[in-house]
This record gives sequence, structure tokens and C-alpha cells, in this order.
Amino acid sequence: MNGSKCNSWGIVYVLGESSELIVAASSLGLLALAPKDGGDFMSIVADSSNVVAWGLEPMGGMKEHPSNGLVYVSQPQRGYVMAIDPNVQHNYVFDAPVLQLPRPGWPSCIRFADDGETMFVCDAGNGVVWEVRGFYR
Repeated sequence: MNGSKCNSWGIVYVLGESSELIVAASSLGLLALAPKDGGDFMSIVADSSNVVAWGLEPMGGMKEHPSNGLVYVSQPQRGYVMAIDPNVQHNYVFDAPVLQLPRPGWPSCIRFADDGETMFVCDAGNGVVWEVRGFYR
């Protein structure tokens, strides 16, 4: 259970104009790209050629940046927001977050300003929405 109101244990998100889907299996700590012809959820995440990110903690919200092509995911239990490159297969277990909230921080939803320079992160643990700049990795 991730406690986020932004999603359930699995997230499907359309990337950019390509209409490519990225699927988060939160309980498995991974992100996968769905084949263009679709498929069964468990078959997609079970095929390692579809997996682009692993080593993540249970995830909350997920949002593609409007211009840099990265997908930002929250990890509520850790208080982190991670930047994921959906074009590169990578283990993120030792990667630093782009944002770590002060405890009892519980990041969930992520949004970006139109210019892409500002990220807004809902924090249920502290009861605030953080405005973040300089978050590029």
C-alpha cells in the first residue's frame, strides 16, 4: 500500500505525442513500456525487454516532464521524487532522488508549470504542496 490518492498499485501513463504507454508496477518497483499493440499487464512487466526502470520503492504519482523527456515518479514511503529516463534500461536502487522531502514527507502527485522550470509536489505528510526549482538531474 502506498497511501497515495493519485493512483492504485499500477499506473499507466501516455508518454508525449508518441502515444507510447509507460506502466508502473508499484509493488514490484519497476516501470515498463507497453508494446504498441498492447498486451496483458503481467505479461508486459514480466518481459525484461519492456522494463526500463527497476530498483524503485513503491510509487505514488508519475508525470512526464513537458520538455526534457524524463518521467518523474514519487516514492512516498521514502519521501523521494525520482527522475526516470524511459529510453534507457537502468537499475535506480542506488541513484539519488531529485527531491527528498523533510520527514514526515509523503510525496504523491507531481505536476509541472507550463515552462517546465517549476515542479509542484503534493506532500500529504506535511500537508503542503512544494514548489521546486532546479530539479534536473
